[in-house]
Amino acid sequence: MRKVAIFAALMVAASPAAMISSAQAQAPGQPGYHHPAPYPGPHGQPGYHRPPHAQANPYAWRKKGGHVPRGHGQVVTDYRRHGLRQPPRGYHWVRDGSNYILAGITSGIISSILNATR
Repeated sequence: MRKVAIFAALMVAASPAAMISSAQAQAPGQPGYHHPAPYPGPHGQPGYHRPPHAQANPYAWRKKGGHVPRGHGQVVTDYRRHGLRQPPRGYHWVRDGSNYILAGITSGIISSILNATR
């Protein structure tokens, strides 16, 4: 019985919750603080910090099935003037740079992408 009590005490002491509660984050300027490694700058020099929400490719959404960011691009109302077919019900054309994007009005899901310079 004594071995079981010792084993249980060791398990509680070695639990992740006990380790997390004993670990404390160091604030900048305090001993033991290590500044996170910076991302390389435009020419490889250190010191540039990319925000944590930034993507490696900011245009990764530009694909069939992707989502058009809210407020992005300009909605095309005169689609015939631009040589586009009438969008299906619930969809609209959005001009984004040199592309026309057919996307759902409420969802923003991309159904089709056409190059504007065709």
